[in-house]
Amino acid sequence: MCFFVLAPYAYLVGLMMKEYGRVWFGLVGVLLTGSMALAQHGSHANRVHVGKGKWVTPAEAVAKGYMLYRERWLPGSLKKKLKAWERADKGVETFADAYHVKAKHYRIKTNAPNHVTELEIKPFLDELYRTYVEVFREDFGLKGKAANKNHIFVYYGYESWRKEQKKTRGNPGFYQVRGPLVVLYDPADVDSFYKTCFHEGAHQFFTAMLPGASLPLWLDEALACYFEGFTYSPSTGRITKQIVPRQRLRSAQSALREAQQQGSSLAPQDMFMQFKQGVFNATHYGLAWSYLYFLVHRDDGKHKKDVFRFIKEMNGSGAKSVYEVFKKATGKDLHEVEKGWVPFILGIKDTDVTRHLILTASNGSEDVQPGDQLVMINGYDIDNPEAFDKHWGGRDRKQPHKLLLRRKVDDRGGMDFGLRWVTVDVAIGSKLELDHSSSMPYTKTVVQ
Repeated sequence: MCFFVLAPYAYLVGLMMKEYGRVWFGLVGVLLTGSMALAQHGSHANRVHVGKGKWVTPAEAVAKGYMLYRERWLPGSLKKKLKAWERADKGVETFADAYHVKAKHYRIKTNAPNHVTELEIKPFLDELYRTYVEVFREDFGLKGKAANKNHIFVYYGYESWRKEQKKTRGNPGFYQVRGPLVVLYDPADVDSFYKTCFHEGAHQFFTAMLPGASLPLWLDEALACYFEGFTYSPSTGRITKQIVPRQRLRSAQSALREAQQQGSSLAPQDMFMQFKQGVFNATHYGLAWSYLYFLVHRDDGKHKKDVFRFIKEMNGSGAKSVYEVFKKATGKDLHEVEKGWVPFILGIKDTDVTRHLILTASNGSEDVQPGDQLVMINGYDIDNPEAFDKHWGGRDRKQPHKLLLRRKVDDRGGMDFGLRWVTVDVAIGSKLELDHSSSMPYTKTVVQ
């Protein structure tokens, strides 16, 4: 946990957009290299993002040709497209009215408004595909374009998802083998859409990449969990490959320490490899991820080619022992290799993992609440500790500074959350306690 000195007063300046944060997360139009692309976190703090990290007042944005459209600031050059999209939206409400559209690498079926699909969903999916191609090639030695043109069903709005899929927010997506990727896009929680796509989309991608893919459950889920620590920045349109998902790391470390204390077996085949669907629980997910992560990154990644051959041999291996397959693929004894697994995973410090910044406590600032996610400092995106250090350290210490926070609010009971954007002015003197997290936790529990 990190402690930073902030300011003696912190007054709530305002909630962003609507009272309960039914804000459409920051994908506001700017032009990137001549194409329609992404933009910002709404109109937070009366600032508008106009590209290249520049934030201006609404009046300045208008002067630059921007316009406010359905709670988004967009370039005026999109007027004709917006009118066309509005015409196309007529009659589209539930998923029964869904239309089909092509992204570069995905075929999308959705009931989302066309401007959301074109300006938000399609750019994200293009970046997601690029990331999959890159990571599977670099970390797993898997190449090919067989995963191109996969289908994704995007349900727009929680009510549509609940009524037609009979699922809750706690289950925002799934992948059916060789079927479509099915995901909820809730404008009140777009981060959940990204997070779900990272994991479930990975299943879809490598299933298409590996001919007749038939991996053991633990390896199948380990590959998907590998992407859970990644984050997507709507303002840049880029994915940060953070690799280490904090929740999986904590789960694995806890299970390994408990096994050590109890004198239980630390052999993977006893801890998670032999568990089947329906019994494979959250702890098994964390352990499976940790094992794959160890194999890929041990000795600074010097043995990646062993992992490449191992994964290919595991495909369709059936009842063969993982140790038999590893020996055949690499010529090495996996029993000897995995002796380094436990100390490697336990040696990863929580504080070393690149994560978002979550406020866990405050002193002297009633408007900052535990669990708030720090999004911006003085108009600059804060999506990792390095960005925080840069913009917090470079602030004008003689002037108040403005924080944009994202706050989860249980407005309707149970797991049905809304989101609230909060802008807070702070000056020297307050103290905030910060923790790091790969994303906002989808529970009411404050990250400790």
